[in-house]
Amino acid sequence: MSGDQAVPMDLPEELESKLEASVLRGASDEAIFRYLKREFGIERDEARPLVRAIRSRTKLRPSDLLLPVLGGGIGAVIGGIIWGLIVILADAEVGYVAVAVGILAALGVLAFSKGRRGIPMQSIAAVSSLLGILIGKYITVFHIVKTVVLKDGGKDLADKVTFFSEGVWKVFWGGGLQSLVNGFDILWVILAVSSAWGLLKANHLAVPSLRRNTSRGEVPSSTSPRE
Repeated sequence: MSGDQAVPMDLPEELESKLEASVLRGASDEAIFRYLKREFGIERDEARPLVRAIRSRTKLRPSDLLLPVLGGGIGAVIGGIIWGLIVILADAEVGYVAVAVGILAALGVLAFSKGRRGIPMQSIAAVSSLLGILIGKYITVFHIVKTVVLKDGGKDLADKVTFFSEGVWKVFWGGGLQSLVNGFDILWVILAVSSAWGLLKANHLAVPSLRRNTSRGEVPSSTSPRE
């Protein structure tokens, strides 16, 4: 198992991994205590140092945020592209796509966070979902600018308008974004953020979904500490 602090009890590696995964998902100490008591007969006082050791080695460090931010960014880009393309093709904003943007952002965070949930991951996913909507809006502005230039200036001039053209960027921040914002956008933002936030909510009752092949009592108690 990873981490600097060893678990002060001899446990099967599978169970140890499941407990660690439960902590990352947000399981409370009480839920883990009940699980260990119910499944293995490990008393609370025996389980407390075990849970403390697992929490210590899974403690969130600043460096642990880098990959989730990357994952959220990837989800935001994918969601934003989908949002923009649907707006262009349907010539309308479809509300449920905002939910998809939020879900993709959250899944991106989850994929890169080793299953960790809770407020830090929720915050990353929420910001990523907003980024996804902005990307979708930018794609829409790019399409509008490209269409107008093609109509008024011809194909040769339109071909010079690229996705990252300075002119498109200026139009986007200089009024293009504001012109695309309406009352429904508040709803889209709420849908995207709430979807991302809810998907990564800590599950305080999470317990390991482990079905042992052995009979009860085979997990050594704290009378068999690790060396």
